[in-house]
Amino acid sequence: MSRNLKKLTWYHFTRFGKIRFFLILSLFFVPIAFDKQSAYALPGTNSFSGPRDELSKAWLHFQNGTRLFDEHRFGEALVELQLATAERRETFTTAGIRIEAIMTTPEGARAEGSISAAISGLAKKDIIDRDLAAIESATGGSLTAKAKLLRERRLSDGLSGFLGALLLVLDHRNSASLSDSLFELRKAAAELSSYPEAEYLIGRIYLAEGELKLAELQFLKALDQWESFEIPGDRFAVIDSLAAVYKADARWKEYEERLTEIVASSNLYREESIFLRDAMERSLTRDGFDRFMLLYRIEESATISANAELGEFYLSRGRAQAILHLAVAVNAILTKTIERLKVYDPSYGYRILPELLDSIESNHETANFARDMSLYRILHSLGTALSSQGHRETARGIFSALAVRKGIEPWNARARESLARLPR
Repeated sequence: MSRNLKKLTWYHFTRFGKIRFFLILSLFFVPIAFDKQSAYALPGTNSFSGPRDELSKAWLHFQNGTRLFDEHRFGEALVELQLATAERRETFTTAGIRIEAIMTTPEGARAEGSISAAISGLAKKDIIDRDLAAIESATGGSLTAKAKLLRERRLSDGLSGFLGALLLVLDHRNSASLSDSLFELRKAAAELSSYPEAEYLIGRIYLAEGELKLAELQFLKALDQWESFEIPGDRFAVIDSLAAVYKADARWKEYEERLTEIVASSNLYREESIFLRDAMERSLTRDGFDRFMLLYRIEESATISANAELGEFYLSRGRAQAILHLAVAVNAILTKTIERLKVYDPSYGYRILPELLDSIESNHETANFARDMSLYRILHSLGTALSSQGHRETARGIFSALAVRKGIEPWNARARESLARLPR
């Protein structure tokens, strides 16, 4: 390391602390940007290695970063995640250049935007018609299988590179989503040059270190790349973490807005479902918790945490909306728990809350799940919300079920205190 680099890194370490030091240091080890003009002209079929070879570099950096994050080695995790995003960006930007280059060839132009037609037109220059027909027959119309078989042949650099780029994209997108379109393929490569999972984890590092502004910017960056998520629903985890930033910073308006954004994605909160929501709340407040559970099952799980947080937020402000959000969270948790109990006893059916809690606690798997999902805290919050809005008998039923339960501290003791405060 040069003397100037040593001075620079030591300055950032002492001035900004460990996390920002590693961020600055990582910049010196990010792969250098490549020349787009020369990327297509690299000699030899090995100039664009197999689709999983380049991709695995980014994946391995990401896995290392995840492991280091779990071990609370945040500085080292940050470096690995920065490298993951750089590798991913370089790999898919190169893929995009290769796709673009094929689109500008005479064969690409004659293909009129069709991936299959472009491959066939180019392959005819390298493979005799009989062999190409055999490949077509053997792959049964599968784009992935065709690309793999063709890459086993001796091909021109251009076609080999294009097929490698195609397989890279198909590692993340199914072929149907591309609609046999070169334009969709190019678009997908551009989207996949982002690595929102890594960007999100970097944000969690900043959040863990109390760098709220950096965490916010990082989460917003991950959300901007939502189309690149391997699992589209992962964006809810990013929004939830963004809400955590606003909660830690007491930015309550933004906190509520982000939680509402998650909750609004549920079918239950669509405008046409207003009568269902009213009926659910009416059943709970008028007929009691057991009737509510017998009539309704909420199977969506992505919004459980947001409903619980939003309900508790409204409860802290004395707002009646707390009841529905907390009830939805509890119902969704219990619905999943009942499904697991039925694996062990197919005849199991809900009757009353105390009996269900007994069954939960007698099964190691469901007992752990209940604690992981904070079931008893949310149940107590629901009882408190009901009581605060004058629905004391329903609240009494919930508190009574919690109060006698052993091993769920502190919620059993708090339920007994809540019972004692309820007027007879």
